[in-house]
Amino acid sequence: MLWDEIKQKVEEATREKPPQQQREQAQQQEKRPGTAARDQNNANASSRGQDYSQRESTESSNRNSSPPGPGAVPMGVKWLDDRTIDAIVGHPYTLIIICDASAMDRNATNALATQFASIFERDSGFNGWGVAILDHGVEGRSSKQKPLMRLLLTKVDGCSCAVLRRGQRLTVYREHPRLGEVKEWLEALKMGEVQWQVLGQPG
Repeated sequence: MLWDEIKQKVEEATREKPPQQQREQAQQQEKRPGTAARDQNNANASSRGQDYSQRESTESSNRNSSPPGPGAVPMGVKWLDDRTIDAIVGHPYTLIIICDASAMDRNATNALATQFASIFERDSGFNGWGVAILDHGVEGRSSKQKPLMRLLLTKVDGCSCAVLRRGQRLTVYREHPRLGEVKEWLEALKMGEVQWQVLGQPG
């Protein structure tokens, strides 16, 4: 009889008090509206982050695959193409560093152009001189070339550097473009020891 009374009391207590799992479910149901909102906000933020990462990846890919342009040249150096040639030819003297994958890549071209831009800025003997980069491969593939650009590309083919004088005269340097040797060539040019050729004439 005593055992039956104990068993009955245990059953009553169990019925009166919900199991732990039921209490947890009830708590989760009470908190579900706020939790759902937070989950949605987190999902939205994650989606925005993924979209931003995808845009950054696409833009980076586009930048890397696009031909270099004026924004990619070092400070103090101009980019020579069909859009800028009319302005550049007005300068008294322009040292053109020619980027050619077979002779000098873009990094070497930028480094040499930067060095000469610094020399021209500091050395009063080079007043009126400027530096420009010409990507021979890119400009050579262009379907729209101004007559002067077409002529210039022909004249500097296979050269590492050239000097353009007011868009009318040109002289070229065909050796490997080492800083000291190119500077000596420029000094000789200033002394009249290097021959100019008139653009538009055979030479």
